[in-house]
Amino acid sequence: MVKAKRPPETIKKYHFTGFLIVFIMANLIKSIIFPTLVYKDHEVLTEENLNKINDFCKKVENYHSQSNLYKLPIFDDLSKKVLILSEIWMNDFDWEYEKLKITGMWANKMRNGQFHRPHMHPNNLLSGVFYPEDNSSEIIFLDPRVQAQVFNPTLKKHTFINSNIWTFPAKKNTLLLFPAWLMHYVEMVKGSDENRVSVSFNVMLEGKIGKSEDFTESTI
Repeated sequence: MVKAKRPPETIKKYHFTGFLIVFIMANLIKSIIFPTLVYKDHEVLTEENLNKINDFCKKVENYHSQSNLYKLPIFDDLSKKVLILSEIWMNDFDWEYEKLKITGMWANKMRNGQFHRPHMHPNNLLSGVFYPEDNSSEIIFLDPRVQAQVFNPTLKKHTFINSNIWTFPAKKNTLLLFPAWLMHYVEMVKGSDENRVSVSFNVMLEGKIGKSEDFTESTI
């Protein structure tokens, strides 16, 4: 018996009165277009640097700190990692650019019962968050394709393909990077005496973008 050497996704199975009929779809091509990506990196900082940032975040008096933390020495390593991951993003997308810069970085501290409403980060290209410790409240991303929610059948299980929301746990020493236009929020902090702390940031292009012959050239 010769087994078909084709990936499982090209095989469809049909059951008829106890018989299993297998059709090999040799010409089937599945394409993912207009993707929305979220990058995740872990074990980003050393334990020493991580503890310093965690202590800093816990000392924030209000909901968040000033947005210039990338200028402080204890955030140097984190800022470098943010720019490295942003460069990987730019290369993966094959975008031409001159320079990337962090336009803002701030610490967040949420107490029990607090939450962060759905929002995006205008006037930037990329945004992200870093977790200096484990937190129970997850970050939740919303599908930007509003029209895709017109039809919502019951799901057998949630996958990247069929979900209109996606969550990421807030794990210690983890860095997330995503498009600044992607709507997201943080669920309510519940049942914890500890504050939920994190560091958010924005990244933007610097220099010339676009081409004069395409009438898209601009300098930022």
